[in-house]
Amino acid sequence: AGDVLTKVDVTATGLAPGAPVDLKWATPVGTRSLASGWSMRSDQLGQATPAADGSLKTTIEIPNNLGGWHTVQLFQGGKQQAEAPFYVREKLLGVTPLKLKAGEMFTIRVRGVGWTELDNGFAVTYDNAYAGFACGFYEQGDVKLNLYATGGPGTHLIDLYPMIYKGKSVDLWNQQLPMLSFRQDNPGLALGYKLPAMRIAIQIVKRA
Repeated sequence: AGDVLTKVDVTATGLAPGAPVDLKWATPVGTRSLASGWSMRSDQLGQATPAADGSLKTTIEIPNNLGGWHTVQLFQGGKQQAEAPFYVREKLLGVTPLKLKAGEMFTIRVRGVGWTELDNGFAVTYDNAYAGFACGFYEQGDVKLNLYATGGPGTHLIDLYPMIYKGKSVDLWNQQLPMLSFRQDNPGLALGYKLPAMRIAIQIVKRA
């Protein structure tokens, strides 16, 4: 597991000596919001050549796209020979500006947002009140969330919580809303999804 742009060592054995190996990144492309839907794609990460004993050791850089589970694939002679899972973590990159007047806009940027119904978005609260949700699939995991500062002068808290984007339940209460118990009973926990909650503080100042 790691963040996007992380350098990762890849090792393998049992490959044909001297024959180039293509390293690829299996990732989904598309969106759930359009009829065109989405599909899986293998993007080239690099190429390496096994040693005389069929072993391989090389380094790749995790692409700057969707978070969540992916696989690193090894192709030799046009056939997939091996793969290994890699989990891309969600990360808060920043908030700008942190000090502003009521009515002004600020931007929250989160990278590594995932692509399944369990991790392709997060729910937002502003001063402990539900404010909506953001999705990252269409944006390839890089979300820029624009919000307006509201309330009186002082500190205001914005929380980003894991959520379930979509499900089969007719009761929408559990979908697209903050999952406050995400550390205990999020359905993604059993599948290795370690989704964070993020707390952000902005300061509203008086107008001159």
